[in-house]
Amino acid sequence: MSVAVETRSTPVDVPVDLDDIAGWARTDAPEGRLWFKGYLHGMDPQGLIRKLTDAGAGDIPGVLRSLDGHFAFVWSGGGRTVAATDPVGSIPLFFRLDGAEVAITGLASRLGRAGDAIDPDAALQFAMGGFTIGHRTLNGAVTPLGCARYLVAAPGVAPTVGRYQTYLPEPAADDADPDGSALADLMLRVMEKMVRGIAGRPIVAPLSAGLDSRLIVSALKELAYDNVICVSYGRAGNFEAAGAKRIAAHLGYPWHFIEHTNRQQAETFAGDECRRFVNRLADSQCAVPFQQDFHAVSTARATGIAPPEAVYVNGQSGDYITGNHIPGVLGQPGADRADMYRAIIAKHFSLWDCLKTPDNIARIENAVAADLAEMAGDRVNSAAPFALFEASEFENRQSKYVVSGQRTYEWFGFDWRLPLWDRDLVDYWRTAPLAAKLGQKRYRDVLMRENWGGVWTPDFSVRKAIVPAWIRPIRFAAKAAHVLKGRDAWHRFEKNRIAWLTDPVANYAVAPYRTVANDTRGHRNAISWHVEAYLNGKGIGLHDDGHVSVQ
Repeated sequence: MSVAVETRSTPVDVPVDLDDIAGWARTDAPEGRLWFKGYLHGMDPQGLIRKLTDAGAGDIPGVLRSLDGHFAFVWSGGGRTVAATDPVGSIPLFFRLDGAEVAITGLASRLGRAGDAIDPDAALQFAMGGFTIGHRTLNGAVTPLGCARYLVAAPGVAPTVGRYQTYLPEPAADDADPDGSALADLMLRVMEKMVRGIAGRPIVAPLSAGLDSRLIVSALKELAYDNVICVSYGRAGNFEAAGAKRIAAHLGYPWHFIEHTNRQQAETFAGDECRRFVNRLADSQCAVPFQQDFHAVSTARATGIAPPEAVYVNGQSGDYITGNHIPGVLGQPGADRADMYRAIIAKHFSLWDCLKTPDNIARIENAVAADLAEMAGDRVNSAAPFALFEASEFENRQSKYVVSGQRTYEWFGFDWRLPLWDRDLVDYWRTAPLAAKLGQKRYRDVLMRENWGGVWTPDFSVRKAIVPAWIRPIRFAAKAAHVLKGRDAWHRFEKNRIAWLTDPVANYAVAPYRTVANDTRGHRNAISWHVEAYLNGKGIGLHDDGHVSVQ
């Protein structure tokens, strides 16, 4: 349903289609109309309306940089329409330009028209990585607004799109926080700010045995916030859940486990509700929908584990922002652009070995180069290879795919927060020295030293274990049988024949076991199969000769 904008000041005829998309709220005021989704610290919609009403044409970037939270909004008033996203792009907006006419929505498919063509470069990027590069969707006529960008439309003037900031790491010349004490204080201040905004409501913390979700619950304990519910999910007996259970027990928080099985996950992914979720909320056409925890969130809602007023708080994306994704080669003094491109291909565009042809790789590298030039401008020539690597991941995989996991919470009516993507923490890591980020050195050192909640001692380390237990002797025997065949042969066998049975969250179940077992195209992981299933639904095929076909 398109909504023609009507304000009590100068009207701007821009179709805005947001009213029936989960999480969006509309506020009408004498000055105009605001559609808003997300949260702002220390400001309500009326405060934002005042800021936007008072802002001149050149003030919009400054207004956006002053906002603290995760949000997207469309404002129509004062003779113009302004659409904007937060620096992480945590809530998507899409627009379509037809000449001087613009339409805006929160769901890419709603801007499709008969005769629209699939963008072949976007299809290739999606097939190889699970997301597009830059400001592309599969539909060549529809554009995601992306991270830290805004669109302004006014009568008689061509719509303009601008960027108000970019995440490009630039380590300070002098390390202002060598012992990490400022980081420790900052993390607690960020959590305190979040707690004030949540105002006593239950917090549901998806908890694993890793660092980031443990940071969330242990910092909440340090702040004496008691209304916390810990939830873990996956195969019965998985080591992440076992570690989470011990952490929650030590902190005194209730813990619940929601089991995943292959049959259940297959039924969930193919079920009507999950299909409605994708079609009505999660289909951005610039990343594969994030579905792995759909059953867990649905079950928590249906059983009352998570009450309706609860706020989900997960640890995304601490693993990335603290430096754990920086390849070791880019930490070497002689690292160059060629190393950076190879690292991007290896980490982000290797879902299918058959697609990694020289021509396809060159197309990906050219797209990455163009995207980095748009993001960084003149700074692209002086930026370190690791900084360009991180910038590319920030605006593509992290924003488009990882952070899109929040859509599941919205579908079931929950609010959410992303404290580890707080603007102050993001800025801290943007200027942190490379040595502090490699291997998450500073992050790990601070967590172990502060030991919030008493859950950072060696007693809480966990040993990885494969489940179900019955497959362990079979896997051991199969590995022994591959000794003479080499490591590569063993890894192919394990991915094809064993991973479907042991994936901790049963994410492989999107494809039948026989299909995975007989794969000859070189899938990387479960996401490979989610991507193929999604693209097949769009009429896009992946072929073992490296070709991506579009019907």
